[in-house]
Amino acid sequence: MVRAPDSRICWVVITVTEFGTFEIGCSIGVLTRKLARRCERLLAVDLLPEILARAPARCADLPGVSFPRLAVPPARSLRPGGTLVYSTCTISRAENEDIAAELPGYASTVAADDLGALEPRLASRADRRFLQILPQRDRTTGFFIARFRRES
Repeated sequence: MVRAPDSRICWVVITVTEFGTFEIGCSIGVLTRKLARRCERLLAVDLLPEILARAPARCADLPGVSFPRLAVPPARSLRPGGTLVYSTCTISRAENEDIAAELPGYASTVAADDLGALEPRLASRADRRFLQILPQRDRTTGFFIARFRRES
């Protein structure tokens, strides 16, 4: 995790060999600009398309920066048996279960692991394969976890 020195905003960077550096939660691209100066190739994604739509203009002068649909390139680049974890710090179904449920449609060789079977108490009410931590139940901030595995 990298913390911006002038704010409370954090972002996570995952290196994906085939694509370069992958930034999750790029929003409108303010921090993407800073990160792009250190990367040869950078894929930046965000959950909300209306927010993400503003980022390309902010980074138009930076070569090697692209803004693909969330999670699709990393899912397609997984090796057989490889995993992709999608998680958020929110309890919003639109940002959690709805997005996670779409992923296999874009990368047909990727399937969701049944995390709810491993931790039934934390299973999401909307889709029991995923985990949902709830502030009122778990006495912490909301959190969502989905894990996908590429079939062999």
